[in-house]
Amino acid sequence: IETSQASLLEEMKAQRRSLQEAEQRVARQMEASKQQSQRLSEQSQRLSENLRVETLAAFRSAVDKLGTEMGAAMKDLNVSIGAMAGSVGEARVQRQFEETYEDVRAK
Repeated sequence: IETSQASLLEEMKAQRRSLQEAEQRVARQMEASKQQSQRLSEQSQRLSENLRVETLAAFRSAVDKLGTEMGAAMKDLNVSIGAMAGSVGEARVQRQFEETYEDVRAK
């Protein structure tokens, strides 16, 4: 009976050790899972920030390009307005010349 009690006690001790080892494995796995979750969260934040920065850079580039195109269009418009003003001025000078010529001729 003592032998069977001793072997039963040894078996219980072995089961306790096995249970403690299993608990330690679970605790390590939970800690590893927690750390992995933290890393994934940090990575997600970095990716989100990178995406925001890239989106902002693309937007700035588009705005710069639009500004350049608008500047070129304004320059073209100013040249056209200048040409029209020149034509109007020439016509006015021509008309004044003709009026003056007619006045002088009439006298």
